[in-house]
Amino acid sequence: MKRYHRASLAMAGKHTGRTIAAGVTAIAAALSFAACASPAANKQTATTSTSAATQDPNAVLTVWVDSTRQPMAEAYQKAHPDVKMKIETYDGNANGATTLQTKISLFNRSNSGWPDVVFSTQVAEMSWLTSKQYDFPLDLQAAGLSQETIDGFAKGALAPCTVDGKTVCLRNDMAMNVTWYDTKLFKQFGYTVPTTWEEYGELGKKLGTEHPGYIIGTVGDSWGGDSYLWPSQCPVNQAVGPMHVKINGTDPKCTRVVEMLDPLIKNKTISTDTVFSSSFAKKQADKVLMLVGPNWYGGALFAKGAGIEKPAGEIGVGKPLVWADGTDTTGNVGGGLWIVSKHTQSTKNALDFVTWVTTNEDNQGSAPGYPAYAPAAKVWLSKLLASKFYANDPTEVFTAAAGSVWDGWAYTSYSTYTPWTDKVVNKLNSGGSLADAMPVFTTELTNKAKAAGYTVDQ
Repeated sequence: MKRYHRASLAMAGKHTGRTIAAGVTAIAAALSFAACASPAANKQTATTSTSAATQDPNAVLTVWVDSTRQPMAEAYQKAHPDVKMKIETYDGNANGATTLQTKISLFNRSNSGWPDVVFSTQVAEMSWLTSKQYDFPLDLQAAGLSQETIDGFAKGALAPCTVDGKTVCLRNDMAMNVTWYDTKLFKQFGYTVPTTWEEYGELGKKLGTEHPGYIIGTVGDSWGGDSYLWPSQCPVNQAVGPMHVKINGTDPKCTRVVEMLDPLIKNKTISTDTVFSSSFAKKQADKVLMLVGPNWYGGALFAKGAGIEKPAGEIGVGKPLVWADGTDTTGNVGGGLWIVSKHTQSTKNALDFVTWVTTNEDNQGSAPGYPAYAPAAKVWLSKLLASKFYANDPTEVFTAAAGSVWDGWAYTSYSTYTPWTDKVVNKLNSGGSLADAMPVFTTELTNKAKAAGYTVDQ
């Protein structure tokens, strides 16, 4: 299926792109809210081009990065002393900021001031950047990006960067969901780690009866849909075409999730709290038997000093759960993008920069998040293994998960995150069921999609 754009991730005050590096250090990188373009902008046809700017071999390469990616830019500068660079830090559009959108709008009006390269924490940045109103990204393939480099990225990693068949950015890191479990508790309870969603549902029922108070997951995070609906290929946010989505919460691939989760929400083995809240850390941190969540939970949640701190060797990581009917995909919660401006006067250096920071094995091998570029991910995983934090070797798990993210989930300019929190989590916390919440959730998504100029199939 051809990929289109999905909403950037909306998680207030949380962290992504975080994982265990050598020495088991949790490294923070912000996960963003959606920066929604105006409906008028979203109705425009996507456009990309090679650089329209006159090239200047002496031009300074201006790079905008967030603080977490600043060392990457500095490493490039150190490795390329002949390249004139100016590194500027900004918020990366994290935590609800619309800095990039505001700045580019101003630069377009003044016809000057654009940075040459921008890093963004928002996975769906292209949903507005490629509109005629902004027309910012450079077509990297037309500028000289090789097919060999493109082929080196994990399967599906460049989906958010592909518009009308053109590669308009490079993915920095992946945030695919995997299965996290406490080996000590599983052994103590005499349970087997589930490998299917059906087994997961049965485990929750058994746990609720035999060990009340313990949990196997949570739907209280704003990315709950990414954890449960996305892996099931539930079409509440399915890509159909440009500015065209399908939103149908009554599809069997949605109802099976609801039917599995509602009994577990009722018996409280599925929490309705967010894993990063103080209440979760206080009341449930030592009651987590397992969780379904992104690869960065390792550093952001379980590492020393994190919310559910666990000793080395206790936390295991398993492949994403699958459905018995053969649905073997997973969801994704985060990942950043490197974008080159079509206005750059340093196309050669800008392209070299984004290629180097995403593919250089020394650079990405020590990065905070799981590299999207497969050869660099191997180096990253070797360092992760050397840390001896996990109870098992996560190499095969992460590698498989990185290539199994369902490509039918749409990357849109509107967010699925706020509707999940407002219509699902709030409903559950007031005593309602997921079955009650789903129609309201899908209605809210439909309204947001239409307001943003999308055609909606149901």
